[in-house]
Formats: sequence, structure tokens, C-alpha cells
Amino acid sequence: MIRLAGFKVLRISLAASCAVALAIPFASYAETRRITKSDVAPTFSGVTILQDDPLEKEKVEYPVTGKGNYDEFFRSSAQLHAGMIISQSASDSLTTNLKNYARSYAASKATDQNVKNIVGDSKPQDLKDDQALALLNLKKKNGELTSEEAAFAGKSVASAAVLTAFLAKTPGQANDLATQGTALTKSVPSDFSGFNAMKAPGVTAGLNQSLTNVKGASTKAPELAKSLARLSEGLQSLR
Repeated sequence: MIRLAGFKVLRISLAASCAVALAIPFASYAETRRITKSDVAPTFSGVTILQDDPLEKEKVEYPVTGKGNYDEFFRSSAQLHAGMIISQSASDSLTTNLKNYARSYAASKATDQNVKNIVGDSKPQDLKDDQALALLNLKKKNGELTSEEAAFAGKSVASAAVLTAFLAKTPGQANDLATQGTALTKSVPSDFSGFNAMKAPGVTAGLNQSLTNVKGASTKAPELAKSLARLSEGLQSLR
């Protein structure tokens, strides 16, 4: 009886192991692919104000399911999401550098009445975009703008043009993707059945995350485009 009991336990363990081994290939995607800056848009090579690639820090990947309509949706939504990450990083970098130049000038001209009129009661860390632009324009008016600052202005204006063009198209693309993604979520049970049924939860989770990203892009893109356009306009005169 002891051997028989042990034999039964062994057979159950082997059967369970086989079941797990068979389930594993269908429990996850066969592969994922990563989005690079060049995947987002060829024009993004013109975004030169970033020293580092933001997609190295915040990796954007999408799953490959083997079903064309799902894979196309996942890739397109990942491209859009990556574009938003790059756009936000570029905007942040532009603003940071602009304010650093402006703070440096304000500190060196602390007793200048024109500088005081621009800065007012603002602390250096609280300097607004418009104040920073006004300070650099004053610096140029006084013939003190450096070649480095002029080059920064030129690169910023060129980069902003690329980004605002991308951002202008983003809401429409995001809305189209939201429609596609919503339709796909309803098709998952029928499209991933049988052996592929193990993929269904992951596909659904991926669709939901992608939908969250594209809906967020639809809302955020116009605000970001407006901010970049305003900064670009202010930097035009510094080139």
C-alpha cells in the first residue's frame, strides 16, 4: 500500500509537470519588440535638443501575438506612446536649459534695473518661461548673447517644429487607435481560443494599457504642442 500510494503520488506529479510544460508556451507572448526613436517618425532625427535618448531610460515595447490586426494596433499605439515620451522629454529639456541660461544672466546682472523689472519678486527656481525668454531677449538686445545660447535657440526652434508637427496629428491618430483597440477587446475571446486561449488575458491586459496610453496622448498632445509653439516663438528672435 505504501508503494502504491507513492506510485500514485509520483504519477500525479508527473502529470502535473507535463500539464505545466504544455501550458507555458501559450501563457505568454512569443516575443516583444522595442520601439526606437527612428520607429516613431523619420523626422525625429531632427530633434537635436536631447542629449540622451529618453527611450533608453523609459523603454517602450509591444507584444507580438501572431495576429496581424492586433500586432498592427500594438505597434501603432506603442509608436504614438513613444512619440509622446520623446516630446515631453524634449519640452522639459528645452525649458530647463532656457531657464538655466536666464538664471545665470539674472544672477550676473542682479543690480540691473531692467533685469529687476523682469524678475520681480520671483525666486530663481520659480522663474517662468516668459520671464526666462524676456531675460535672454534683453541679453541679446544688450549684445551679450553667447554663441552657445544662439545655437541653443536655433536647435530648439528646429526641434520644436518637428515635435509640434507630430503633436498636431496625435489626437486624430489616438482617436482612431482608441476605436480600433476597443473593437479588438471585444474580439479577444473569439480570436484567442483553443490552445491560444492562454494568451487571451495577456492580450486583453495589453489592449487596456494601450488604450490608456492613446487616450492620454489625445488629451496631452494639444497642451504640449501649445507650450512648445509658445517657446519656439519666443526663441525665434534669439537665433
